[in-house]
Amino acid sequence: MAKSSRPTFEEVVAAQERGEPVGADTDMRTLGGIIKSILDLNRDEMIGVLEHEERHAEAAARAYASGAARARQMTQKDKLLEREAEMSSREASVRRILFYLRHGIPAHDETAEEKTLRDLLTERLRATGQWPPL
Repeated sequence: MAKSSRPTFEEVVAAQERGEPVGADTDMRTLGGIIKSILDLNRDEMIGVLEHEERHAEAAARAYASGAARARQMTQKDKLLEREAEMSSREASVRRILFYLRHGIPAHDETAEEKTLRDLLTERLRATGQWPPL
């Protein structure tokens, strides 16, 4: 039997730890790319990958904030503050998707992109008999 072209849970987590992109989106580490890369995993593994991504985004946001506080040049500080905002937004997105995976209830403040990703996850989990959560 041919091996799936999608990465395993262990491969996804290892790529996250190295700060590498996962899934088909190799140019950029996007939340959409991560979601697409975990579609063949079971629900618990999906949650594990997203929890890891949440921790990564939170740590990155703190690191950018710390760098911005130390930055001397305004342009450098602006770039770091912009990256901090991006990572904080990413962390919030991951939290909302995790909430949905854990509880089966969409977050009241989810974005259109998050709804699209949530629908993708729901479709895949239903197809494998893992939805709704118990």
